[in-house]
Amino acid sequence: MPYQPVDVIEVRCWGSRVGAVALDERSGFYVFEYERAWADTGVELAPTTMPTTGPARSFVFPTLPPDTYHRLPSMVADSLPDDFGNALTTAYLANKGVTP
Repeated sequence: MPYQPVDVIEVRCWGSRVGAVALDERSGFYVFEYERAWADTGVELAPTTMPTTGPARSFVFPTLPPDTYHRLPSMVADSLPDDFGNALTTAYLANKGVTP
């Protein structure tokens, strides 16, 4: 089974849709946008960098080091596996016949 790229990744927490992440092709960085329903709950997953209150609903962080954050908002990058976790995931997918 070959790898299938996607354009948008849904972000979920506790069974609810929080928002989505997509590549901004102009900047080369990924943008996160809250779902209105999540923002209205007032639950803050990243209160200092991505508050649900205020005028901004979309967040992009071009000043974060790309080698560390992979051009993603910090809340999203922090939830990804590290090098060891990536090695485990790659081995698991290879075992299932998924090729990069």
